[in-house]
Amino acid sequence: MALLLVAFACALWTRSAAAQPTAQLDRELQGIEVVDRIGAALPAELELTDHEGERVRLGDFAGHPVLLTFNYSTCPMLCSLQLGGLAKALAAMGELPPDVRIVRISLAPKETPEQAAKGQLAYVRQAGGSEAAARAWRFLVGDERTIRAAADAVGFRYRYRPESGDYLHVAALFVITADGHLSSLFGGIEYDAKALAAALERARQNQLQPVPGASPLDVVLSCFNYDATGHSPTALVAMRIAGLVLLAGLATFWIVLVLRKKSKRAREASVTAH
Repeated sequence: MALLLVAFACALWTRSAAAQPTAQLDRELQGIEVVDRIGAALPAELELTDHEGERVRLGDFAGHPVLLTFNYSTCPMLCSLQLGGLAKALAAMGELPPDVRIVRISLAPKETPEQAAKGQLAYVRQAGGSEAAARAWRFLVGDERTIRAAADAVGFRYRYRPESGDYLHVAALFVITADGHLSSLFGGIEYDAKALAAALERARQNQLQPVPGASPLDVVLSCFNYDATGHSPTALVAMRIAGLVLLAGLATFWIVLVLRKKSKRAREASVTAH
């Protein structure tokens, strides 16, 4: 019973702690969003460097349906979750069509091609490690002006947080048509392989798919180490879940223990009576 009370107190504390920084979290996330710019053109003249150290213009991807994300190598959590989710979906799609390109633009101007190369190799492996995936997935780095221009073109709004050195942003996957326009977008960190394949087919045919009603991006997933009380939002959620799981586990253990004692007493009483 004492352990149960401790677990219950833990769950209540994490709930209270999570509620305290809500107002500050809301302020931090103001303007961190994706604006619907379906049909907007990606600036073909923007030049970045890929993970192999080669200079690449966004216009070089003309003629290819493109999956575009904005992440960075030192991201605390969200970027790896999103890219891992994308890799999983690509693996589920099977052999990647030869014309498809996957482009990750780093939000961090200080990221080097060497850092980008490590990330590219890791996620290509997660996607199955095929030559097609390695050829298709390009990890790009660039200067602040170029990164910002690419992000603005598709409505991706983010902000640098100097206190922690992180970038505040949402998880978004942009689908670009073969003629370089934003065709559709996906929010979140998990992607359905069939939906992704269908979106790429529309992009191949230069078709646009407006976001219907409320965008899935209304659910903001932030990628930074927020701290007002010594804990990040992710840590608070994890602690709350851990507290509740512990509570449920101890409650189950206690109930089983009580039932066993009652059963033992009943058997002893039955033996005594006979």
